[in-house]
Amino acid sequence: MVVCPKGWRLPTGDELVSEGGWNSSTTGIAKAVDNNIGTLQGAPWSFVLGGRYDENSFATAGDYGYYWSSTKGPSVGAYSMTMHTTNGIRSNIRDGKSGYSVRCITGEEPTPTPEPTANTMQSFDASTSLPNIGDSTTLTDTRDDSSYVVKRLADNKVWMVQNLKLINKTITPDDSDVSSNFALTASAGSSGWCVTGTADCYNQTLTYYDSSRSSHGALYNWYTATAGTGASTATSSQASGSICPKGWRLPAKEDFVALDQAWGGTGEGRESANTYNTFIGAYTTGNNGGFTLSGYIKGSLEGVGTDGSWWTSTTGSLAGRAYSLNLSPNNMVAPNSLDYRFYGYAVRCIAK
Repeated sequence: MVVCPKGWRLPTGDELVSEGGWNSSTTGIAKAVDNNIGTLQGAPWSFVLGGRYDENSFATAGDYGYYWSSTKGPSVGAYSMTMHTTNGIRSNIRDGKSGYSVRCITGEEPTPTPEPTANTMQSFDASTSLPNIGDSTTLTDTRDDSSYVVKRLADNKVWMVQNLKLINKTITPDDSDVSSNFALTASAGSSGWCVTGTADCYNQTLTYYDSSRSSHGALYNWYTATAGTGASTATSSQASGSICPKGWRLPAKEDFVALDQAWGGTGEGRESANTYNTFIGAYTTGNNGGFTLSGYIKGSLEGVGTDGSWWTSTTGSLAGRAYSLNLSPNNMVAPNSLDYRFYGYAVRCIAK
């Protein structure tokens, strides 16, 4: 509740001066009067140097004028506009204990548009960031504020080295690798997933996420992982979209093959104990890919801690199938496995 009349409101910090503090660039009213205190005191503004009320007394009237905004400060207090006969017009942050003047304005309060910052998935630029193999950083996905470690791996591409865990969210072209909005459902649980090759099984949104083991991320059927662009009838070689953040994508089969080769593999499935034990560490250790053995869903949750599977964007040559990376203690490292699209697998994203 504010003291303004009905239909009126306090101006925001940016509508007064700025929301950046004392030395920030001028905005709002101060910009409109070219930061001229004399203009602000004249018509039609008529702001007065009314001073402030502090410590049970009035102070600085005639020299200073103070006006509250509706914008809270970054930790305490709120932004305000300070006017001074010598120093001009400035933004300030006060703890809220002082008595300042109030001016009210009409109209809806503008919705602030968050500026993308260098530490978000959506603003990351792989062409200028993490230049060396092995370089890593932590980025925030603006869609749900989850944080992920990303790293330039041995194939010289920047990968997420943690599994995606986005659920129960409508994603848009502004924040995701989609051309139209797509709604992810809440977790469907680990049992009761479709296990038949019918259209209903292939073409529905299914997610699984257990917050008690958040480091494992979520599991998705292929239709969901590809944000609805991967249906059972899909015939193109690559799904056109994904649930990855904007600027990122699902890896294609060729990406997993190239990564395997960069780690000394052949890019083909290996099913001997010797080669499995040699190469599994490249995938699962934190110093390399960090591929968490988060299990999979084939009707129910299986293989947690021993197996891991990750979707690609690449459709299979057999109807209703898509390629994936599979890691299994059954002596298998398969960067080009071909699996039914109604299975629940993890998602890793790669920077475009």
